[in-house]
Amino acid sequence: APVTPEISPVNCPDSRSGAKISRQAYIGLTHRVPNHILHAIFNAISQAIGERSLGFYADEACENGVKDSKKYLEIVLKKMKSQKFKLNSLGLMIECKKPKIDPLVSQLKKSLAKILNLDSRRIGITATSGENLTAFGQGLGIQCFAIVSLVKR
Repeated sequence: APVTPEISPVNCPDSRSGAKISRQAYIGLTHRVPNHILHAIFNAISQAIGERSLGFYADEACENGVKDSKKYLEIVLKKMKSQKFKLNSLGLMIECKKPKIDPLVSQLKKSLAKILNLDSRRIGITATSGENLTAFGQGLGIQCFAIVSLVKR
C-alpha cells in the first residue's frame, strides 16, 4: 500500500519531541502532533507566568532560522526559571479524528519528561475524537490543550 507523507513506513522519529511513532500507531495522527503538543505547552507555561503567546517569540526566532519547536520551548522555560518557578505537573488533551495515542503515551511522557525536566508521573495525556462534533473530530485539524501547575523554587 502507498504510504502518505504523514505516515512513516516503519518508525517516524520526530526531532521536536524525540518520540518514535510506529506506522500503526501513527494512523490518524500526523507528524504535526508533537509540534502541537510543544506549542500548547509553551502557551500554558507562558500564561502561567504572565508572558505572551508563542507567536510573539517564535516569529523572530523563525526569521533567524530557528524552526525547532523544542528551541521555542526553551525560551519560555528560561523565562519560567528566571521568575523562580518550576514545573510541577502537565496535562495534555489532544483532539483529532482518530486519536489512537494510547500506544504512544509512555514514549511521549518519557520524551516530554526529559525536555521539561519533569517526572513522567507528573504528566497526563488524554485524547478524544470529539465524537465528530467539531472540525478537529471531523479530521480537519488537530487541537491540543495543555494545562500546567508551577511551584516557586
